[in-house]
Amino acid sequence: MNRLWYLIGVLLVLAGLVHLGVFVVDGGPWEGAVSWRKPFTFGVSFGLSVLSLTWVSQFVRLRARPLLLGAFAGASTLEVALITVQAWRGVPSHFNMETAFDATVARTLAAGGGVLIAIAITMTIAAFRPNPDVPPSMRLAVRAGFATLLAAMAFGAVMIARGVIEVVTGNQQLAYSVATTLKPAHAVFMHGVLLLPALSWLLSRTLLQEAARLRWVRLATWLYVTVAVAVSALALAGITVVTPSTASILCAAAVSGLGIAALALGTLKAPSGGRDRRTTGCRGSPRDNLTRSAGIPPHPECENAAASPRVRECRLPQSAGMPTPTDANAAINMLRAGRAWAKLWSGEKPLPPSERRSHCYPLAL
Repeated sequence: MNRLWYLIGVLLVLAGLVHLGVFVVDGGPWEGAVSWRKPFTFGVSFGLSVLSLTWVSQFVRLRARPLLLGAFAGASTLEVALITVQAWRGVPSHFNMETAFDATVARTLAAGGGVLIAIAITMTIAAFRPNPDVPPSMRLAVRAGFATLLAAMAFGAVMIARGVIEVVTGNQQLAYSVATTLKPAHAVFMHGVLLLPALSWLLSRTLLQEAARLRWVRLATWLYVTVAVAVSALALAGITVVTPSTASILCAAAVSGLGIAALALGTLKAPSGGRDRRTTGCRGSPRDNLTRSAGIPPHPECENAAASPRVRECRLPQSAGMPTPTDANAAINMLRAGRAWAKLWSGEKPLPPSERRSHCYPLAL
């Protein structure tokens, strides 16, 4: 199902970029309740949110993960579709009660926002549950990211509530200006769920020690939260250098841009630590000796390590009887395999035939 959610996220981003092109060709106002800016910003932002949650939710223990992601992707698609329809009709999408159709669209958008908030709360609670399978640095990044997403949703709820109050009291035009003031606060918190886990993932491919990664993630989290709180305080005080709509776009672009850059650098960077799956044991290692003692022939790929592209650093030092691991995680993997083969050697528990084909174990930490 992940492919479907990723596809939906990409399509939403593309839809937003298409409307940026429409704005460039057609022109029209950048600010205001009726602008091509709205389908552009909502499409890109919701698309990135769907992509981010699909990826980050893999680090969270969720029993109903497909259901939650499907609901989030569906609600996001509905929000973008209705905003786009209203933009092409040339009427406001939010707080518009002029006709029965416009009122239905406005209420549906508000209900969709409620669904998104409920999903964000559910995922945030799940992120704070213990999960020893995830490294501490990534756990911190995921938890902080979901917490900032929840803050963004809270600001969004306040914006909708203030606008609805003005509409109910008969000040529909005032509703647009009142809700707009909190846009920077909403935007600056929105994509922390992408930025912080992406940074942690990048560090996992560049730093060997988990303690160092945790320190960097903790520092990045505090810096990000400090900047976001400062932007929110300025928005609440009504202090802006540019218009709220432009400020919100700049904030969202800066945060999401840094997150995308971290993912790109991590993709280009060779894995570090326990992610190198090419590192294996070698002929003459304790695992090899245990294998031969148990009467299990070695795999042909391990007989000639130099000719195998899957085996790296598979040599014994002249002064020691132990192979040199390429990193600490390789040594850990070697010890684990050694214990498993020791049990086999002592006759404690035989291995199934599927595991007797080779004594070479790529890292799977």
